[in-house]
Amino acid sequence: MACDSRVLFCDPHILGDEPVIRHSQPYPVNVPIVVIGLSHHTSPVELRERFAFSGAQLTEALGQLRERGIADEAVILSTCNRVEIYAASDDGDQALGQALRQFLCEFHGISEEPGDALYTLR
Repeated sequence: MACDSRVLFCDPHILGDEPVIRHSQPYPVNVPIVVIGLSHHTSPVELRERFAFSGAQLTEALGQLRERGIADEAVILSTCNRVEIYAASDDGDQALGQALRQFLCEFHGISEEPGDALYTLR
């Protein structure tokens, strides 16, 4: 997999002009943000390639995170050096971290446990 230095932004027509998630009350300030991922510091390139998201997969993955109720908000960063999901949810950081870990493996069809190569930051 060659390193692609382009940055992909979703056009408004993909996400729509309205917010995807509407809250009946102001969004709580203390909602935990969890980061889960792999980097060139924690894993070899062969493993990072298996977890990488293509441009087409980004929209699908973000949609699944929302549809499955895993995260209220999420950002996916996928480069040749790292793959990370930044997510926020009312469910608490422990539950969110575990759900993101499971989602990342399931989405890419990876059945073996990535162990310490996959880190979680809270």
